[in-house]
Amino acid sequence: MQNRRVLSQRSVGKLQVLLQMLFARPPQTLQLLPEPEYKRLLYEREISIDVLDHIGDRYRWRPSQFLAAMYDGRVYACAPRPGYGDPVPTAKDVLINRLLLLTFAEVALDRGLSMPGHLPEPKQAALELLGSLQLDGYEYIEGKLVEAALKGVDLQAEDEYLLHLLKEINPDNLSAILHHHKEADDTYVGGNWGPASSETRNFFVAVLRGIRNVATKQGAAGPFAGPEKNLINNLQEIGFLDSEEKEAVLKIWVLLSYSGAHPGVQPPERARLTRLLVLGLTEWLCLKFTAWKNSRFQWK
Repeated sequence: MQNRRVLSQRSVGKLQVLLQMLFARPPQTLQLLPEPEYKRLLYEREISIDVLDHIGDRYRWRPSQFLAAMYDGRVYACAPRPGYGDPVPTAKDVLINRLLLLTFAEVALDRGLSMPGHLPEPKQAALELLGSLQLDGYEYIEGKLVEAALKGVDLQAEDEYLLHLLKEINPDNLSAILHHHKEADDTYVGGNWGPASSETRNFFVAVLRGIRNVATKQGAAGPFAGPEKNLINNLQEIGFLDSEEKEAVLKIWVLLSYSGAHPGVQPPERARLTRLLVLGLTEWLCLKFTAWKNSRFQWK
């Protein structure tokens, strides 16, 4: 269990929204997932009864409280510890609690995704949780959250590393780059596949413009003003990309720019796969740009 990735705060927030809907008692209707049934389903997936009793006794199964307590390690993975007061959670407590949240999410997804058509809100909340978990590097297969099938690749860590590289390069349009990155994530989580692909494209183009502007600012090339396709050609002209690299970047740009139907590829898969392509290629561009500017030019 220690090797599994943990949920992001974004995913914990989406889980909270879903559980609040499933636990709610609308007038003259039954709960979609009563707390005792949720507890039973968690126990059947080998969550300790001590943990479940602690959540009930201390937090009364209020999602806003027990999920926050699990995320920061205050719900323990063993029997409550003796003594008075709340012990300070250790790093191990935090890790174990966050890993346990994956099972809490599995049970909630199982119920939320099975909602009938006349209950669209909890089903949409479940789909948004699933989208967020996919960004964390998980797939939901036969009722289980499993790591995405890219062996040796931690998608969440790669995304964080890419943002680190961009901040190190520090282009003038960094705020716009980060804005499009966040919008791409938010629209993907919301299941808005067209806007998700568009924002992924906006992110990619903003990165290309950003690194080109840094080259100008540092004296490696003159100013550039022109359309995106010419920008990619210009990156070869100034010596940053060779001809094959330019063609690879150009093909990704064309793929992102084509918003029509893609036979055999459904919109959710297109949004997911184009995001993966852009994640990898953009990280490669950042690494190459850093090495290129350091080895070939005298920077001011």
